[in-house]
Amino acid sequence: MASRWVPNVLTATSLVAGVLAIIFTARGRWALAVALIVGAALFDSLNGRIARRLNAVRVRGRDIDIMGDLISFGVAPAALLYAIHLAPFGWWGCLAAAVFPVCGVFRLARLTTLNGRGLHLGLPPTVAGPVLAVVSVLAQGVPVLLPIMAMLALSGLMLSRFKVPKLRLRR
Repeated sequence: MASRWVPNVLTATSLVAGVLAIIFTARGRWALAVALIVGAALFDSLNGRIARRLNAVRVRGRDIDIMGDLISFGVAPAALLYAIHLAPFGWWGCLAAAVFPVCGVFRLARLTTLNGRGLHLGLPPTVAGPVLAVVSVLAQGVPVLLPIMAMLALSGLMLSRFKVPKLRLRR
């Protein structure tokens, strides 16, 4: 019975990492924010797998996971992109940064997988978010167009219907 809480603890850990990433972004600790977003992705990759193994898959757990994904892989990477590259552009920078989590919401709402084939339709935010975070930090000192193009490309891939293989960690 208690084992049914394990997936929710992993989801909560992923969510806490995303919130902390936003806080550390606001404090200018960008490398730590990236590490937290990547860490959130690792915890998120475990929660569903463990829930299935423990026969603890619940609709509420899935819904909580989706809300946590929005924070950790939508808002946190967008906040990092804004802090590093888009803040000088004022409201235009805010609007540009908002594109990424909005596309993430639409992708999470679709949450389409081709079960049995090991494929997703569109790039999952759990992949796009960490990639955007890493690009945001690595692209310091380059023209702002590069990270904006990366954000737009990742946003488009989340909304696309491309078949993307599921990442599977070896047991």
